Amino acid sequence: MNLNAWYWAVVANNSTPVWTWKTFYVTASGGTTSWFLQDVFIPDDWVARVYSTITLALSACTADRWDTVVIAPDYTTAITDAEMTTAWTKKVRVVFADNFDKYEQIAFTESKSLPATTTWDLFNIIGLVEITSIIWVVTTVIQWQTCNLKLSTVSNSATTDICADLDINWDLAQSRYSITWTFANALINTAKWVPVAKQATWIIAQEWTIIATTSATNTGEIRWQIQYKPLTPWAKIYSA
Repeated sequence: MNLNAWYWAVVANNSTPVWTWKTFYVTASGGTTSWFLQDVFIPDDWVARVYSTITLALSACTADRWDTVVIAPDYTTAITDAEMTTAWTKKVRVVFADNFDKYEQIAFTESKSLPATTTWDLFNIIGLVEITSIIWVVTTVIQWQTCNLKLSTVSNSATTDICADLDINWDLAQSRYSITWTFANALINTAKWVPVAKQATWIIAQEWTIIATTSATNTGEIRWQIQYKPLTPWAKIYSA
């Protein structure tokens, strides 16, 4: 690997945590970035390091090894649900290489069944981060029965609600939940095909666990996603 190439030296040194085993790169096929990356990151162990899709890069990763997939600035295709599920299952960290001093990361969970009238650990936070959005997607319709859902944080045994209850009775698949970050406001449900308004405020968080609480035992599944910016070295959010 040619670490004399300044841009990708930054990528290798700053975006790849010390516990990561291998790093793979995704770039638009046939472009100048693609040729440059292939020159800089040559195959090792007969495994290519540069790919034209996230799916191909994920297929090169080894499960439970904590590999990293770095997405180059010229790759503009959004990550798919299937790719996110694969990354989660294989424990692969997906990061974006552009605007590196302010880059955003995404942490997500697999689709999970609702808990039975209890709290539900969703994400853990290491270091100092700025949370820019939290979006949840209903993947399996919620049972037709009253069930209140809210989001809270736990830090040093202190629990703080970051939204008020929303009754999710019979919310349909592809409904999306979000919060305003005015903690007294209820969770928001946005129907499929309707744009979600970006949350009005961002917050700084440190050493939290983010939890959800339900008031009834309902069937249904939700996939959870959080977007954030690391503010300290190796700060991250990961699924609990």
